[in-house]
Amino acid sequence: MQLTDTVHLVGSGQNGFSLTDPLDCHVYLLDGGSELALIDTGVGRDVPAIVAEIEAAGFDPGDIAKIFITHLHLDHSGGAAELQKLSGAEIIASQDVAGWLESGDEEAASLVAARQTGMYPLENRLRPVASATGVSDGDVIHVGSLAVTVVKADGHSRGHLAFLVDDCAERDDCAEREDGAHRALFSGDALFFGGRILLQNIWDCSLEESIATVKRFAELEFTQFFPGHVSFSLQDGKRHVDAAMAHIIQLLPPPQLVT
Repeated sequence: MQLTDTVHLVGSGQNGFSLTDPLDCHVYLLDGGSELALIDTGVGRDVPAIVAEIEAAGFDPGDIAKIFITHLHLDHSGGAAELQKLSGAEIIASQDVAGWLESGDEEAASLVAARQTGMYPLENRLRPVASATGVSDGDVIHVGSLAVTVVKADGHSRGHLAFLVDDCAERDDCAEREDGAHRALFSGDALFFGGRILLQNIWDCSLEESIATVKRFAELEFTQFFPGHVSFSLQDGKRHVDAAMAHIIQLLPPPQLVT
């Protein structure tokens, strides 16, 4: 599903558009012209369905050079090992998450607890990736003509990242623009449509850090807003940050996402 000139939706589960496995998050493909990348990988139960969506969009999955992981939860990282094996892509995540992906740390991913609640079937596992690159807040990674800026986004989980993608990295006027007209925020599970957040009873979830992340998003300029589940915005995406901030300035938490 093509969303913009450079963004395609190639995976989405029951809390989205039911393109692939019901437990998948939104899986976004970035087309940088000379390079391709994915943002998140779904739960990993049916990677061939994601591959089929990539091919239906007119791309070769073997051309994926980078895979960005917003956070460790299985619905976002479970397909990373298989997709890396298929494409040879570099896995990019926060420093903490990169290490946990390499070791397949299911405790850090809260997967053991999630299986006990029935959220995931007992056979679902976090398979270790061959290698992963740790990045930090403010780092800029290029995907062809796209510039991807790393944004620290803790709160929903430890080591959560968002990615600010600029589609005019090779344009002369790009550096002079301040209105975010060529930028998209991929927020993972740090913030959702309507200014909602998702807090869970797990070891690394923090309301205080979630609010700090929303405040950090409020300092960014962007137009398009692509979260990890439910709907997204192709225009005026900053309004979802504004909606969350309207609660925060009243000393209230943003509303919870109900799925």
